[in-house]
Amino acid sequence: MAQSPEAEVLTALAATLETGLAGTPPGSWTYERPPDVRRAPLPPPGTQMKPGECPIVYVIPGAGSMLSGGHFNFALQQVSYRYDFHVDILGIVFREASAGVLADDERLNLRHHCATILMKNRHIGSLSKDGIIIGDGRAERVDEGEYAPAAIFVLPITIPLAQAYSTVP
Repeated sequence: MAQSPEAEVLTALAATLETGLAGTPPGSWTYERPPDVRRAPLPPPGTQMKPGECPIVYVIPGAGSMLSGGHFNFALQQVSYRYDFHVDILGIVFREASAGVLADDERLNLRHHCATILMKNRHIGSLSKDGIIIGDGRAERVDEGEYAPAAIFVLPITIPLAQAYSTVP
């Protein structure tokens, strides 16, 4: 059975992040252990992440995906629509403060590493001709230190999927 376009994108994003995060992070940063990349679903509410499991990056469907457009192509007599698929990249780190390095530093570096990987692979193979959009108007979220020595970020992205066409009589 063929995957839906959304499932195909989530699988490709997870694979892209897993491959990229296995490489060397930008700058002089190193992780205490290699980041683990997982697809949705998230663990049940109240689940405690163990320090040895972190950093973890989840690739999950975001809220508000929608059809946009409605552009008429006179030559082809078609109306095209673009499907903007919203995805959230959730990062969880755990880092005891040591030598001036805090969990917040690890979160910032993991977020930067994820964003760099996504921009280098912005077309996700050929799944999105327009490419990934970071900073799509949905708010990026970070915790306010209430989880220290863990830290969390949510990086919202949009993947414009192939246009759907409707022939106009």
